Amino acid sequence: MSHEFRPYTPVVKVLGINVGATPLQTPAEYLLKFTKYLHQNAWSIVFLIAGGYILKTSVIVPYIEKYKKAQSHREATDPARVKVLKSDMLRIRAAQQEEHQRKSEEALEVEKKKRLEEMEKKRIKQPMEEKGGGGRRLDENTSSTRPGYNSTDPLSSNAGGHRPTRRNVNTRRVG
Repeated sequence: MSHEFRPYTPVVKVLGINVGATPLQTPAEYLLKFTKYLHQNAWSIVFLIAGGYILKTSVIVPYIEKYKKAQSHREATDPARVKVLKSDMLRIRAAQQEEHQRKSEEALEVEKKKRLEEMEKKRIKQPMEEKGGGGRRLDENTSSTRPGYNSTDPLSSNAGGHRPTRRNVNTRRVG
C-alpha cells in the first residue's frame, strides 16, 4: 500500500468555507468554494439581508431614537443644568439689552446730526453771508465795514431789478 504524503491542514469552516489555509491552496480554490456556497444558499442570504434590513428600520432604529430622546430630555430637565443655563441666559440677555441701548443712543446722535445739517442746508442765508462777510473798505476814513447804498451795484438795493412787462400778443379776448 502506497500512501501519498499529505500535510496536515486544519479544517476551520466559516459559513461553510474552509478558512484553514495552507500554502498549497490557491486563491482560485477559495473563489470556487465561495461561489459554490453562494449558489447553494443564495435565497437564504437574500432573506437574511431583507429580514435584517426590515428589523433594523422598524425596530432597532426607532428604539435607539426613542432612547436618545429620553436621555436628552433627562439631561435637559436636570435642575443643576437648568440653573446654569438660566443664569447664562440672563447674563446674555442683559448684554444684548446693553448693546441695543448703546446702538439706539448712537442712532439718535446720528439722526440729530443729520437733522441739524438738513436745517442748516435749508436755512436762508443772509446777504452778508452770501457776499463773503464784511471786509475793510478802501477808504480807511470810514469805520463801517458794512456797505451802504451803491447805485452801480445791483445787489445793494432791495429792488428786484428791471422786469419787462408780460405781453401776450396772440391772445384774443372773446366777449
